[in-house]
Amino acid sequence: MFLVDESTTIEEEDFQKELDFVRSIIPNLAMESSKVRAGLELFATNSRLISGLSGDSKKLESSLSGLEQQFGNTRMVKALSMAMDELNRNARKNVSKILLFITDGLPTDNEYDMKNIIQRVKSHNIIIFSIAVGTEYNDVATLAELKSFASEPTDKHFFHVENYDSLKNLWPYISETCQTDCAVKGETDIIYSIPDYSGIDDSVALVNYLDREARKYESAIKRGEIRIGVDFQMMKENEGFNLKTYEREFDGMIKELKDFRFLGLSNTFIEDIVNDANVEFKNANRPGANRVVIIVVDLQRITAASLSRQVANLKTDTLNVVILGVGGGDDKSDNSARIELNKAKHIKYFSFDSYDEINIDLEKTLCEGL
Repeated sequence: MFLVDESTTIEEEDFQKELDFVRSIIPNLAMESSKVRAGLELFATNSRLISGLSGDSKKLESSLSGLEQQFGNTRMVKALSMAMDELNRNARKNVSKILLFITDGLPTDNEYDMKNIIQRVKSHNIIIFSIAVGTEYNDVATLAELKSFASEPTDKHFFHVENYDSLKNLWPYISETCQTDCAVKGETDIIYSIPDYSGIDDSVALVNYLDREARKYESAIKRGEIRIGVDFQMMKENEGFNLKTYEREFDGMIKELKDFRFLGLSNTFIEDIVNDANVEFKNANRPGANRVVIIVVDLQRITAASLSRQVANLKTDTLNVVILGVGGGDDKSDNSARIELNKAKHIKYFSFDSYDEINIDLEKTLCEGL
C-alpha cells in the first residue's frame, strides 16, 4: 500500500515526482499475474483512498493521472489508520502486508496518538517502510522519531533522501528488503508428487531431495505448522502417503521410500495430481493453511510444451502449484513453453538438469506469490 504525503510544505512539482516514483514501481510488482495487490492513498489534513487494494495495475496507473494536490497539514494518524483498514480488509490471507509511506515532515498529530497508531499498525503484522524527503531531517532527534515509525530493522525500512529526484534510486533497496521480510504466514500443507521411476539413481536422488526438505522444515514440522505428504504419480491410491504432522512420522515415510521398489509406471497428468491433492487437503481439515503441491516431472517423458497445455485451464484458486522439470535439453519450443508456464496463475515452474540438482527456496517462491 502506497501512502503519499500531499501536504502544503510539498511543492506541486515535487508532489508529481512522488507520484512518478509510485508509477515507476508498478511495472515491477507482477500485479497482472495475481502475485501482488497494491493501492494508493494520499494524505494531508484529510486522507484520500485514491485506489483500493487490487491486482489491477492499469487501474492503479490510471488513478495516478490527473491527480491534484489537496494541501493541508501532515495528519499521519488518520492516514495510517485508513491504510491499515484497507490492508486488513482487502489483503489476502497468509501474505505479507507492506505499507510504504513518503513524507517531507513530522506529523502534526500529537505524539501519543502517533505512537499508538504505529503500534496498532505493526500489531497487525503490517511492515512499514518510511521515506523521509528533505534536508530538515539532519538533526538526530528528528531522524530518531522518523525511524521509530519504520519496521525493524530500521536501517532496512527507513530511508532519508535530500530531494524528490532521489526517490527513483530507492526501489532496488526496498525490493531487496521486501524479499527478506516476506514470510509464509500461518500453517502450510505441502504435498510432493514424485514420479515412480525404475532408474535407481533417479530414485535415490528423489528420496534424498525429500529427505533434505524434511530437514529444512524440521522445527516447523515438530510444531505442527508444516505438514508434508508424498504422492506417487500413477500408483494405486493406497500406495501414497497422507499428510504427516510430526518429524517421527516423516522419518518413517523417508525410511519406507528408501526401501520402496520404484516400478517405472509413471506418467504425469497435472489435473489428476491437483484434484487428488485437493481431496487430501480437504481431508487434512486446515482450511486456513497455505496449500502447496510440488510436482516433479521428468522432461524426457513429458515435454514442457505438453505441461503448458495441461495447465492452461487448470483451476488452482485453492492451492499453489510448483512444477520442477528435470532434464529435457534445450529445445527452443520447450524453452518458450517454460516461459508460458510461469505466466499461469498460482503456478511456478523451475527446471533442473538432473534430479541431484533439485533445490528451490519454497518460502521465497510463496512470498513472491504464485
